[in-house]
Amino acid sequence: MRASRHRSSVGLLLALVEDAGDKVNVVVSRSMIRVSAGYNAITSKVIDGEFPDYGRIIPAKSAATLSVDADDLAAAALRVGAVTSERGHAIKLTLSKGTIVVSAQNLEGGTGTDEIDGDYRGVMATAVEIGINSRYLADVLGQISGEVEIGLGDEKTALAFRSRQDPDAFYLVMPVRV
Repeated sequence: MRASRHRSSVGLLLALVEDAGDKVNVVVSRSMIRVSAGYNAITSKVIDGEFPDYGRIIPAKSAATLSVDADDLAAAALRVGAVTSERGHAIKLTLSKGTIVVSAQNLEGGTGTDEIDGDYRGVMATAVEIGINSRYLADVLGQISGEVEIGLGDEKTALAFRSRQDPDAFYLVMPVRV
């Protein structure tokens, strides 16, 4: 049986398993998952529905990559995201040779713009504009220290984030309409 879990309980499960030693018990039902080790146990609700086939949305190859400092981009996303609506937190990333422009506007007329320098590699005829949720972007960048390499496709393709310090770390953020 496959079980999808919310991100908030995954960290707790990892901590439990790391402290468990050799023996961990896992019980999965249609609606619950229980992981126990020694005197500790975590019971959590299983997310309803089928987990998407992430293999279909991972870009096979990026047309270009842009490397930037993860902390700088996260800070820019949160600053500019402060002017967005509470509902979608949508910001626009304009990715071009050497820069990422982070921008947003809300219905009341507020706007925000920030620019981050980066190291560009690849072939890209024009700048790519992608709408993205500022909080999702900040969450991903919060997992990466130092430089992050962003794989670019087009405005409908997921952005692929790879850590320069941890080559096994790979993150996807899906675009949204802006």
